[in-house]
Amino acid sequence: MTATPASCHQPNQYRQHSQLGAVRRAVHNGVPALQLTITVPLDDEALLSALASSPSSPSELLRMLGSNLQNITVTTKTRLARNETCPPAALRRLAQDPAYRVVAAVTQNPSCSASLLRSIYQRDENHDSEIAVHPNCPPQILKQLAERTDVGVRYGVAGNPSCPIATLATLARDQTVNYQPVPGDSLTGPRSVYAAALGNPSCPPGLLQKHSAKLDYETRQAIGANISCPPAVLSDLAGDPHWEVRHAVAGNPGCLPSALERLIRDPDRGVAQTAANNPSLPRSVLAMWQLSSADNTQ
Repeated sequence: MTATPASCHQPNQYRQHSQLGAVRRAVHNGVPALQLTITVPLDDEALLSALASSPSSPSELLRMLGSNLQNITVTTKTRLARNETCPPAALRRLAQDPAYRVVAAVTQNPSCSASLLRSIYQRDENHDSEIAVHPNCPPQILKQLAERTDVGVRYGVAGNPSCPIATLATLARDQTVNYQPVPGDSLTGPRSVYAAALGNPSCPPGLLQKHSAKLDYETRQAIGANISCPPAVLSDLAGDPHWEVRHAVAGNPGCLPSALERLIRDPDRGVAQTAANNPSLPRSVLAMWQLSSADNTQ
């Protein structure tokens, strides 16, 4: 009786893992990518998905996948669309896919160009939320998105570092709350559109100073964390009655040493520790604080 080779009993998952390893070893050993495209089986879904999502996959392989979209699943196409090394031509083809999540993955890809984002924006408004937060989004489109009735879209524009200053100034007056907290909610960051705009690093110092006296602490917290905030405003916010605001200032690298010296003695331990970790704190002050902390623990 002839024995059945052990390899015939290997589970499909193990076989696919071995194939992927073989492809990666071939790439590492300098096998031409064009040769690999001939040997990769288009019916091996697990292998194709792994290759589609890997940033180390050769561009020829990714181009091959992009040219055979009709033969691969939505999952593989989505992974390919998310891959930052996906060739531009493949991204353009993926942007035409009928599946929502494939196009959404294209709009979330950092390599997606301004022209491709514009094309998707003009064709399908269902992706406004993803386009609004993309740093490559053209300024004129961000201006249009800032006028949308969907608060989530405006919120995305407000936090986009590519947002035009004039649009940020408009959004800084938007009083709409983007997210209503629920019990047990762990969301961090500003919840309102105007706080998101004032937390944007592209927000001009003059606008931050203008709004720094707002009554709600969330706005002051967003301004205190903004790296573009003027040092004088940060010094004022370092004495804020809300620990959340002081904590934001304590972690801001633009905070003046004099303000950090106050914050490192803050009654809130989290604020003090954050100030101690700030690179702008003088080493001599940090050394004294560490010595004092060690004495208090003994």
